[in-house]
Amino acid sequence: MFSHSFLGGCRFRDWIHILRDNRFRVDASRRWNALLVTTETISTSILSRFEPEPKLTESQHALWSRPLLILGLPRSGTTYLQNLMASNPQLAFPTRLDCFNPHSFLIRHRWGLDRLYGLVPRRNRGLDHVKVGWLTPEEDEFALTVLAADGPWLGACFPERHQEYRAQSPLNPRWTGGDRWKQALKTFTQKLTYRYNLPLVLKSPLHMMRIPEILTLFPHARFVTIFRDPIQQTQSTLSVARKKILWPSLQAAHVESTYYLEFNQRILQRYFETRHQISAENRIEIQYENLVASPAVTLRRIHQQLEISGLDSTLSATAKNSELNQYQTNSHPELTPSERETIRELYAPMYEAGLYPDPRIPTAETSLKRKNHP
Repeated sequence: MFSHSFLGGCRFRDWIHILRDNRFRVDASRRWNALLVTTETISTSILSRFEPEPKLTESQHALWSRPLLILGLPRSGTTYLQNLMASNPQLAFPTRLDCFNPHSFLIRHRWGLDRLYGLVPRRNRGLDHVKVGWLTPEEDEFALTVLAADGPWLGACFPERHQEYRAQSPLNPRWTGGDRWKQALKTFTQKLTYRYNLPLVLKSPLHMMRIPEILTLFPHARFVTIFRDPIQQTQSTLSVARKKILWPSLQAAHVESTYYLEFNQRILQRYFETRHQISAENRIEIQYENLVASPAVTLRRIHQQLEISGLDSTLSATAKNSELNQYQTNSHPELTPSERETIRELYAPMYEAGLYPDPRIPTAETSLKRKNHP
C-alpha cells in the first residue's frame, strides 16, 4: 500500500527468491522502495494465512467459466475500454487492491480494509494521466505475476534482466511456465468470482499472446480486441519507452525503445496466428478511434455481439461519469522518418487484415493528388 508497487503482494519467500535471482541488485535511489516492498511482503505472508479458500457454488462456477477478456497491444486504449465495461453493474472487475494483493485480497475485504484503501486519493498512474486508485479497475497481469513469481512484468521491475523475463511467455517455444501461469489465472479468477459473484471482465495486453492457454481454461470465454492506428500506437509506445525509469523499476538500467516495438510486433503476430481458435460468436474486434468518437455505439456492438446483459445500465452509468466523458487522447511527439519506415513491418498483420489502410498503397484520393500534382 505504501510502496505503490505490486511486488508488495508477493509472499516474503517469493520476494526473496526474486531478489536472489536478480543478485539483490537494487539502484540506490530505489532502495527505500525496495525496503517498503519487503515490509509489505512480510505483511502479505501473515495475512495470506487467514485467506479463505474460495469454494464456488454451481452457479458461481457457471459465472466463472465465461469471463470477458479485453485484448489489445499496450497503449491501444485497453484501460479506457476496461473502465467503460466496468460501468456495467452486471459485470465484476478486479481492482488494484485485488491485483496487487492476490494472496490476501479476500481477507482484506472481509476485514473491511478495502474501505481504508478507498480513502487513499486517486492519482495519475506512472505511464500517463489516467487516474487510478485502490478500488479502480486494474489489469490482472500484476496478480498473475505475483502468483507465478515470474513473467514479463518483472522485466519492468528489474530491467537489467528484461529479456530473460520477457522470455517467460508463449512467445518462447522453450517456455516451461505455462502450467504455473494457468494455475495462477485459475486461482485468481476463482477468488474474484467468489468475492463478487458476477461474470468477470479482465484486461491485460499480454493476454493477446495467450489465447490458446486461456481457452484451455475457459473454452467459452468472450474476447474484445481493440486496435489503434499504428502511427498513434507507435507514438504512444515510444513516449513510454523513452522514460528514464518506469514506475515499478528498482534498477536504473534503461531498455531501448526498439525493444518495446519488437516485442509488440511478436505479440501481434501471435494474436493473428491464434485468434481463429476463438469461435466467431465469442470474438469481436474494434478500433480505438471509433470507441473514442462514439463510446455508446461501440459499447452497444460489444454487448450485442457477445450477448452481454446490462447494456442500458452501462450506457446510463457511462453517460453520468464525467471522467469517461472527458476522456482525451494524449498528444505525443511526431515520429522520425526512420521510425515511420518501420511501422509497415511492425504492424503488417493489421494492414493485411484490412484494419487500417496500408501506408505503402496509395488510396484513390492520394493517387488523384499525385496525378494532378506531378
